[in-house]
Amino acid sequence: DVVSLEPLRQHAGLDCSILAAAFLCLPPAFLLLGSSQVLLFSAGMLLMGAAHAVIAFKGTHLASHGALSESQAWGNFWAVFFIEVCGSFSARVGVQGHIKMHHAHTNVVGLGDSSVWKVPCLPRAIYLFVAPLAVPVITPLVALAHLRGHPVAHVVRTVLMVALGLYSQYWLLIHVSGFLSPLSVLLCMLACRAMFSVPYIHVNIFQHIGLHMFAPTSRPKRIYQMTHGVLNLLPRGAPPLPLPV
Repeated sequence: DVVSLEPLRQHAGLDCSILAAAFLCLPPAFLLLGSSQVLLFSAGMLLMGAAHAVIAFKGTHLASHGALSESQAWGNFWAVFFIEVCGSFSARVGVQGHIKMHHAHTNVVGLGDSSVWKVPCLPRAIYLFVAPLAVPVITPLVALAHLRGHPVAHVVRTVLMVALGLYSQYWLLIHVSGFLSPLSVLLCMLACRAMFSVPYIHVNIFQHIGLHMFAPTSRPKRIYQMTHGVLNLLPRGAPPLPLPV
């Protein structure tokens, strides 16, 4: 039996199992958030925050790469579901920015440099530990800003899908968890969605620290750029390939 299950496990992959576990955590999270006991309520907050982080970060990343299905149609469906409904961003803009810019121009300043979180006007402590808590509010606004000039159909779809994702959580918190006031619902949504924003931003910023950065006019060939831009392509402790003279 174990042997017969191996092909299925290999096909589904560990990532899909993690995503499924995150979705399975949502029903108990909503129920725990309806508890009047502080410990149970806190457990519900933590469970929902962790589930949302897995779905919004891992799910959107896998969907942007088309890694959730071999079918292009299903791939597009999952991209819209995870990036727009769950992640409150635009699937079209997300795929363009991550796949066609970041991976194609990794560590090229102004094109694919790794950090999307750039607020140089803020003090260091605020930038690193306070401002990321506003990511759930900023994300849909950034999506709308990037959709300027895109076809109206894509803009309307993104707005509707983002609204669907937000309203679904809002509705469930009222009708399943038993929240009584809209303000308490919105604060709970913000807390759950911002819970892991700080470590997410830190990973986003620091994953390429110490690696070469390139100007668009003096970038190396693709093979050299890849070895300098992706940490896990290098053996532990090994330096990047030397750039050609």
